[in-house]
Amino acid sequence: MRYTALVGIAALAATLANCGDSVAPESLLGTWDATELRFTNLANQSQTVDIVGLGGTFTITLLADSTYTATITSPGTDPDVTTGTWVYTDLDGLTLTETGGTSVTDINVVSLSANTMVIMSTDGITFDFGAGDVSVRLDGTLVRR
Repeated sequence: MRYTALVGIAALAATLANCGDSVAPESLLGTWDATELRFTNLANQSQTVDIVGLGGTFTITLLADSTYTATITSPGTDPDVTTGTWVYTDLDGLTLTETGGTSVTDINVVSLSANTMVIMSTDGITFDFGAGDVSVRLDGTLVRR
């Protein structure tokens, strides 16, 4: 299995639309580890995989200098590391832009508490379930270290 989105995510790359509550950008700072990171085929909702549930990992670190590092590891693969810059606004959410490219992914923050962030996105994220990349919805729960 391969995910082509931590360009897409890291490429949590993206927009965290925040469901109406104002989010202070500094509340997003830190290192976040996924306890769930599920990819669901948009064309076939029954086709879904949780990378963490299979033994993979996803971590993103958002720094005060507006840079990020995201690492995703699928079971049996080497880590895929993405770096870039991030910005948060109440209108657009969190937008991550990958270093050396134009890859931007929109991630909605479904909820944010002191140490837990729930995310969702369908923006530019693809995943290979075995027959080539397909557009997917990403759902995840991240916990701050």
